[in-house]
Amino acid sequence: MIHALKNLRNTLKLHHSELSAGHTHFPVFRNDSQKHSLELPPVGFAAALVRRFKAHPTDIFLSCAWRDPNLLETLCRQVYFPSEQVSLGSLTLLYGLLWEQGQYLFPENDPEFSNSEIRSWLGLCERNFCLGVESYEVLTSQSLENAQALTLGAMRALGLSRPFLCRTLLTAAANICVSLGYHRRSTLQGDRSLLAESKRHVFWLVYVLDKNIALNLGRASNLQDYDIDAELFEPSSDRKYRSYDLLCQAWIHFGRLEGKVYDLVYSVRALAIPSEERLVYTASLAQELAIWKEAKLDQIRQENPNHSEGLNSLVLATYPMYYSILALLYRGNTRSPAGSSLEVSDMCLEAARQSVVCHLKIIPQFLDCPGSQSTYVTWGLLYSSFTPFFVIFISVITSLNEEDLSLLKSLVDALQSLTIVSEGIKRLHSICHAFYQVAEVFLQSKQQVNQTPVVHLGDQSSQVLVADSNHPEAVLNLAPHDGLEFDLTDFSLESYGIPPMDTQWSQSLFDLIRLDGLDVNNISGNAS
Repeated sequence: MIHALKNLRNTLKLHHSELSAGHTHFPVFRNDSQKHSLELPPVGFAAALVRRFKAHPTDIFLSCAWRDPNLLETLCRQVYFPSEQVSLGSLTLLYGLLWEQGQYLFPENDPEFSNSEIRSWLGLCERNFCLGVESYEVLTSQSLENAQALTLGAMRALGLSRPFLCRTLLTAAANICVSLGYHRRSTLQGDRSLLAESKRHVFWLVYVLDKNIALNLGRASNLQDYDIDAELFEPSSDRKYRSYDLLCQAWIHFGRLEGKVYDLVYSVRALAIPSEERLVYTASLAQELAIWKEAKLDQIRQENPNHSEGLNSLVLATYPMYYSILALLYRGNTRSPAGSSLEVSDMCLEAARQSVVCHLKIIPQFLDCPGSQSTYVTWGLLYSSFTPFFVIFISVITSLNEEDLSLLKSLVDALQSLTIVSEGIKRLHSICHAFYQVAEVFLQSKQQVNQTPVVHLGDQSSQVLVADSNHPEAVLNLAPHDGLEFDLTDFSLESYGIPPMDTQWSQSLFDLIRLDGLDVNNISGNAS
């Protein structure tokens, strides 16, 4: 047991040391010179990418409602053949689109360009894009291109499991959108159709991302529904693209529900109301979520069952997201201003199990599809709340449920198969594996000692108290000189010197067990 706990402690410390220095910046570039280079990839490379993009726009581009098919080509003309000064926002947006689209449109052993050329030019675009979105001009100047670049940057931060950076960029993008009036219907009425639609697209994409990240970090969102009357963008009349727009609109409605979960269950105001009243809100929100799933998500699958692989991965990724938010909603019933308890309701546990089961059914479908696999990792695992894993972890250590332990093991194994996709998944797997080991050893120790409440390991100073079925209040506690204290009835990640979200396992590893001293303004227990 000591070995498993020390492994967990060391794993947490490792990730904390890796992330503490620059978790609000793009990590690859934080040591580079901040001087922004205007170097561009060769025009032939950009032209080839534009041709491929126009023939086969990528799923990630379409799913984010970047509906203007000429956006990339227009930016290339403005930057490579300028008739007037090009803004840093336009240049940054071009770098971002070239890098993001190039990953999908230039395969290994490309017939036009060597692998080294592709890596070099895409690396240049990525570096300059990341430097651009962190620049003062892009963060503060009010323009459509800046809002688009910041939104693309937020999605990049999401893929890197950098929630605080993602939140920072989204806050800047939201401020630009509000300052320019994109949240108001009247502001866009005088714009030509394509321009108005572009503004609606970027506003609603910021809205969707902001609602999710805000809930995951335990904060109020930047964009409040009572102050928004902007119309949704029109779904494409082209059947090939229509499903992408419908999915994006479904995410917008889902974002509204995520905002309600925070406002009615987790906010300071919500925690101050009687628990009976919160239960009423919980039941109402659970019903709204169920209606959303049936009316929006299920309908998209039924209308066109033969989706492209990329769209299919996005649709499937939304199902575990639905169940994870449902688990988070029910988990809120056990919270109070003083924290949360080890109590897990049957509905919360069932929703958590359904979310994990969804992952286990879906992940094998994408093991041989690198592009779709990456999409699912970002939107199904790193974007989605991972609260279900920890709800099931609680079930194992409090109820000694072997089936739930097996479920955790299956998910850890599934994550192992995805570790080549990104650093974020590697972190997610290593942390979840460490927690699984603790649950496994704890369950085994209780089975071994049976009715023996105390096990002596060496002398009294290294005594371990193992709870048995007749003493649920017992705790597991290592001696101070071991450098590790672990209390399963009062477990706080902060006791290991690391806030939950800073681990970057996923976007919402909060409300794990009891977090004494938790700031009720911060569900995750993160430092502000």
